[in-house]
Amino acid sequence: MQSARIVVFSQSQREELPLSFKLSVVEVDDSLTRSLYVGDQTGKLLRYSFSRLPNGSMKYTLEGEIKLSGKKIDALRAIPYTGILIALTDGQALAIQGSKLQRIVDDGFLDEGGKRVKNIIQFAINESSKCIGQILLVSKKSLVYVYAFDQAAQRFTFKQAAAIGDLPSALAFTGESLAMAFKDSTHSEYQILDLKEGRPLALNVTVPKDRDPLIKVTDEGELMLLTSNNICI
Repeated sequence: MQSARIVVFSQSQREELPLSFKLSVVEVDDSLTRSLYVGDQTGKLLRYSFSRLPNGSMKYTLEGEIKLSGKKIDALRAIPYTGILIALTDGQALAIQGSKLQRIVDDGFLDEGGKRVKNIIQFAINESSKCIGQILLVSKKSLVYVYAFDQAAQRFTFKQAAAIGDLPSALAFTGESLAMAFKDSTHSEYQILDLKEGRPLALNVTVPKDRDPLIKVTDEGELMLLTSNNICI
């Protein structure tokens, strides 16, 4: 198996963390613990702690690992200030307590009727500091599901679901707004969905088909979009 390595640049130093497996995703969470999470092609998630030595170099220690599925981990995000990770693998969104590497939602994410949401292809973390712990899942049925994390109960509760008509090629979640890009054979278009009112708003911004759309949001709800002129607005 071809090995991989993570290259870290710190204080003008180049450092490497060699890996003996094929990685698929990397995430860092230093909001509560200084942890580096690595997902591989076989569905395994590993946690490394890291600290700075007196000589200025970084020390990495493997703290544990967990098998999430038999397929690769497609996406991985840490929810700031909660210690919770969301991993996407084999059509499932899994919630993991990062420091313990334990799943906290054994029965998966449930819809309003108590049924498990399946065929999840994307997810987003709410980027607003007023909505810490909120996540949004996108299913193959072009439905989005919003959940909020209950810190005391250590579980997610269902908030709402909404139809989006098509599957987005890019998305970002902030406050009560979901920004999306939809791609067809000629170009991509941006749209904002007001989750509170359920109203979509088309933006007068397009991207040629040979460029991938890109959306970034700020804590204040501002949008930055990649346009046809490579300008973020």
